[in-house]
Amino acid sequence: MDGSPPKAPAKRYPHRIRGSALVFRADRILLVTLEHKLLRETFWELPGGGWELGDASILDTARREAFEEAGVSITTSRIVYIEECVDHALGVQFLSVVALADSAVGEPGLSNLEPQLDTSPIRIVDARWYGQSELRTLNVHPPALRQRVWDDFKAGFPTTVNLGRVDLGRRSP
Repeated sequence: MDGSPPKAPAKRYPHRIRGSALVFRADRILLVTLEHKLLRETFWELPGGGWELGDASILDTARREAFEEAGVSITTSRIVYIEECVDHALGVQFLSVVALADSAVGEPGLSNLEPQLDTSPIRIVDARWYGQSELRTLNVHPPALRQRVWDDFKAGFPTTVNLGRVDLGRRSP
């Protein structure tokens, strides 16, 4: 390194801030199933979505998204993870802020989900509770859902952790 600032990447994508909810019930975690048409892949991930102008905070975004995408009402008071994601197929960068649910009421379902257009590149097709062993064979996002989240759950989530970057639709640089 010569001390000069890093060069800007050749390609730039729009940025989006997301709030996601990490919700446990006993030894199970709440996930939504997404079909990504452009990548022709199915993902399992935390309920979450874009921080909107009407949201009082990113924690409010996580609460709203848990209810909209999975039908579960939560309370939350702290951020446990930050994740960076680049979706090359959609041409967008996400900064995801993951809030830990303090409490959760309701059973997962899609009844609160707004109608999804058939032309939408990503569709939510399911929401339910998963045990850790079920995640071993699923395409989970972020990958930390397989082990790190469970270790932090047992430890009481002592600190906020940056989970790093994930690239979808292209291998990481």
